[in-house]
Amino acid sequence: MFPLSDANPSRKFPLFNIIIIVITSLVFFLQLSSADQEVFIFQYALVPAQVDLADFATLIPFVTAIFLHGGFLHIISNMWFLWIFGDNIEGHFGWLTFVILYFASGIIGNVAQYILMPDSPIPMLGASGAVAGILGAY
Repeated sequence: MFPLSDANPSRKFPLFNIIIIVITSLVFFLQLSSADQEVFIFQYALVPAQVDLADFATLIPFVTAIFLHGGFLHIISNMWFLWIFGDNIEGHFGWLTFVILYFASGIIGNVAQYILMPDSPIPMLGASGAVAGILGAY
């Protein structure tokens, strides 16, 4: 079942929900327009085999990977679910809690993936963990 909408009207204008969707979409188009998409992905996605817990620079992709996506269906489905359900979460909890929940969920999802596959050379990317956190709060 693919939701087209929800029956709960938002209490407030979902500014930060929209900001996250716009930034994620812009980053995706930046990713697509990069001269070498593979280099771009390996630079900003989470590649567990490249993580060195003693080197802060290798921890940054735990956040940046949230903004990358593996294709149009990937980003459309993530942003669609965020659009439908994120406005209610932002309206109910407020923008700050919404933003913290979104990024904490995305980072926790990436950490869980890293724990399960610490030696993987395959890039991990997408907002699925962040969106799952919003769905869980819904």
